[in-house]
Amino acid sequence: MSTSAPFTALFVTWTVPDLHFTPSQLGVDYFHTFIGLGFLDVHVDMTVDSAENVTCQLWAQSIGQINLPVRPGDVISGSLCLETNPAGTAAYFLANETTQQTINFAVDTGFPPAVTINAGVSRSWPLNQPFPPLASFGVVYFDEISAYTTGGPRSLTSGDAITMVDQNGRTLAGPVRLTDYAFKTVFVSA
Repeated sequence: MSTSAPFTALFVTWTVPDLHFTPSQLGVDYFHTFIGLGFLDVHVDMTVDSAENVTCQLWAQSIGQINLPVRPGDVISGSLCLETNPAGTAAYFLANETTQQTINFAVDTGFPPAVTINAGVSRSWPLNQPFPPLASFGVVYFDEISAYTTGGPRSLTSGDAITMVDQNGRTLAGPVRLTDYAFKTVFVSA
């Protein structure tokens, strides 16, 4: 979702999915969930191999890997705040609600004021590799979504929902709006 008034804060809770391997030439499927406030992103980067071994790592834009353990089934709460100052001061507040562990930090990013917010699932893979199939992830819930601009609150779920498709236009995953404050992304096909 985008707006003319800069977004200053995004609050989201989501569940880390359990992945199931989809056969690919890479021998491993790359996957991530994410929330974003302008150029600020928080991802749970994941892989699953043919033996169904799943790895998870929390990652934040301008920071890199975060020392907050996550695993499939964990509920994560993320709050991203971006000041409209020239330094683009960002504050990250992250919690693993399942393990009751938290981490908070701030960094000057130099980013401009945020005009978009987003959340969802995606896949990544090493450059110069074939386009991989999507790991089977079931359903990922994004709940308790709140977004604020300098002009007041906004609804993430009133923005444009994007369906993930493959290079042939076949649907791989799609969002389903549940309320003004929640949606889910559902796996359809590898």
